[in-house]
Amino acid sequence: MTHRNGCGAMLSDIPAAFHSLRRHPEFTLFAVLTLALGIGATTVVLSVTEAVLLRPLSYPEADRLVDVSNRTAGSPRVGVGGLDVVDLRQATGIFQDVAARHVSVSDLTLRTEGNQVAQASYLQVTYNYFRVLGVEAVVGRTFVPEDIETGPPADDPNDTPPPRAVVISYGLWQRALGGDPNLEGRSLDVAWTRFRVIGVLPPDFQLLHERRSRWVKGTSAEVFGPLTESALSAPGRRGGPGTRYYLALGRLQPGVSYAQAQAAMDVMAARLRAEYPAHETEKLEVLVNSLQQDLTEGTRSGVFVLLGGVAFLMLLVCANVANLQLVRGRVRAGEDAVRSALGCGRLRLFGQKLWESLLLALGGGVLGVGLAWAAIRVVEAMVPRTVPLMNRIEMNGWAVLFALGAALISVVLSGLLPAYYGSRLDLARELNRESRGSTARGRRRLMDLLVVGELALSMVLLSGAAVMVRTLTALSRTDLGFEPEGVVTFDLNTWGPKYWDDPGAYSVLYRRLEEELVAIPGVERVARTGMPPLGDAVNNATWGWSQEVFDRGTERCDVVYSTPDYFETMGTRLLAGRFFTEAENADPSSSVIVDAKLAGMAWPGEDPVGKQILFGSNAQQGVVVGVVESMLMRDFDAESLEAIHLPLGTNSPGAAATFVLRTRPGVDGLATSIRRAVQTVDPSLEPFQPRFLAERVSSSMGPTRFVLFLMGSFALVALVVAVVGLFGVIAFGVRTRTAEMGIRMALGAEPRGILSMVLGRAALLTLLGVAGGTGAALVLGRFLQAVTFGISPTEPLTLGAMALTLAVVSVLACLAPARWACRVDPVRALRGASH
Repeated sequence: MTHRNGCGAMLSDIPAAFHSLRRHPEFTLFAVLTLALGIGATTVVLSVTEAVLLRPLSYPEADRLVDVSNRTAGSPRVGVGGLDVVDLRQATGIFQDVAARHVSVSDLTLRTEGNQVAQASYLQVTYNYFRVLGVEAVVGRTFVPEDIETGPPADDPNDTPPPRAVVISYGLWQRALGGDPNLEGRSLDVAWTRFRVIGVLPPDFQLLHERRSRWVKGTSAEVFGPLTESALSAPGRRGGPGTRYYLALGRLQPGVSYAQAQAAMDVMAARLRAEYPAHETEKLEVLVNSLQQDLTEGTRSGVFVLLGGVAFLMLLVCANVANLQLVRGRVRAGEDAVRSALGCGRLRLFGQKLWESLLLALGGGVLGVGLAWAAIRVVEAMVPRTVPLMNRIEMNGWAVLFALGAALISVVLSGLLPAYYGSRLDLARELNRESRGSTARGRRRLMDLLVVGELALSMVLLSGAAVMVRTLTALSRTDLGFEPEGVVTFDLNTWGPKYWDDPGAYSVLYRRLEEELVAIPGVERVARTGMPPLGDAVNNATWGWSQEVFDRGTERCDVVYSTPDYFETMGTRLLAGRFFTEAENADPSSSVIVDAKLAGMAWPGEDPVGKQILFGSNAQQGVVVGVVESMLMRDFDAESLEAIHLPLGTNSPGAAATFVLRTRPGVDGLATSIRRAVQTVDPSLEPFQPRFLAERVSSSMGPTRFVLFLMGSFALVALVVAVVGLFGVIAFGVRTRTAEMGIRMALGAEPRGILSMVLGRAALLTLLGVAGGTGAALVLGRFLQAVTFGISPTEPLTLGAMALTLAVVSVLACLAPARWACRVDPVRALRGASH
């Protein structure tokens, strides 16, 4: 019976707790809003974490999918050679199967049977690629070995090749073939061949076996053609400098761990180094990474920084709610003392305060879920395409349960200490006004400690946000080696018998096209290149400034072909020597232009012009005729190689010749004008996605900008929460010391002295909090190193600026309670103290 009465008494405390919260609406509002902000932010970041790092990829048994790559001395992870894929397939105890894809994606302009134009990207894959992924076609089928085509008949290379079997994406099927389920005889034409469509991939299919640069470009392959087995097993396809054209995708045998797979690859690498001296020279390694780990390699550090930031924010929220409850508990101390004197036990008082905490948790959790839902919509709208898997962010049941659980744990933990204080009242002290001072002082010390912790946590988050701002500023001011504003690029596919038949056809095409393009109003210069900045083209080679260095095979460089006016079109500065001449472009010689990075490595302190250099698989010799500034060829967070520039040549065929246009500001309708110019020269050709280079530069900054947005949001919330906490502590101090201030003013103290006393306490708490936060920021700064660029996370100027900002805002927030203290009426204060 006692147990039942106890439970009934506990349940009867719920309305009382609700009524108590209603009687103090300002406290309830501050506490619920603080909780909602913290829980909303936490839920958003955990939704991002779950989508990017925790949720399996959208393939069957995706945890068994691995990317196999090579790494050599002096270079990052690269692809593999064709014969390496053949070797990997023989590791049957490790891999269930191994597929491969070409490292590069080609941009194509397709024409349907109705002469409609569609643009898509083309990728060559082995016949078993979709089988390894575990993906089936929704219409038709994927590849079988019989679909492998070798191209034109060997006896007449000018003959039109037979239709090539392709599998296409669901989106391309809809827009190019009208979603027709009958694929028999359906085809898509490009300039150089005809594609025979044999299958359509599922609508939710995503090609996740990508390199980061493709995410920057914002396009994914939609046409998949077969990669011939003969191309993989050709003698020259043994992995080595300049031959690693493929990305290998393996599916592990059931029960095989990543560690076991890596051990097997270490054995394979050791065998290859023993059999091939070139591999021993370049210190070859064969690496195995889970596909998800490989895909999120550039994202993981940013997500961990966000997790750390939101953890600090939740600690700050807990401290703030605890402080608010301590303030409220002190205000209610007399009321609780009366209740205790009338027979309410300590356990009952403790339970009542916990019920209040649970109600706060419910309100904060529900509002936090609403804020998280709205914030996720904002995140989805602004998330950069350069962050893989971010399109999977959603407000799922797991996130809602976490939000409510986090609210409950946060409020209960932050309410335990105030509830404990409230249940251990000294009745004689609380009922005797004159003796409350020592109790208030003890509570003030605890509140002071909590607010110092809040300020320290806020300082850490502010410094983190400031570091991200400085990083974005440093990125925007980076010397790219070119001027992206006003530069437009587009690709043009010109492979095909129409041009193969006439060796001079390319020369005529490009000359006429350049004339048409430069005639477009607003276009100042036109050039061509085979490897534009921030693209996904791969054309690197071994180089050396001597035969000995070249033979070591440890130095790698990008080989960039371009027309003579390319550098001026791009706004790239000439540092020494000269640019290419039209004569060198018409008849490419041994002349090369190198970038400043290569020149500094090869001939430090010397004039590079006239020096000889070796590069390429055949140790081609070049004579340096000029030095240009180094161009950012890859992403900001990926180190660009040194570069050797060669004349493109008027007769050089290319699957995707990239045109570069320098335009005047404010030019409109360029895409339409470019298409009209191209079709004036050849109606069968289509420009692929004309795009301003500045947009691509901005896209490459996307991940940093995204982390900055979230960290800045956390920092703003943290600043508000910390300042509210400090305001509450100072206001509480003024309220509990009203009698003391009245006595001081009755004895002749000036209002200015009272103001100094209150602000002095605020300044002391702020100083302690800023000092502690600065120390923590210095210790934790190394964790920000992975997401910074061009600055130090512990830069004194940044930390000093944030410390000053926090100090000024905090002290300004305490001006209101300080002014209240100055206006205390000594007579009323002394009369109140005597009752």
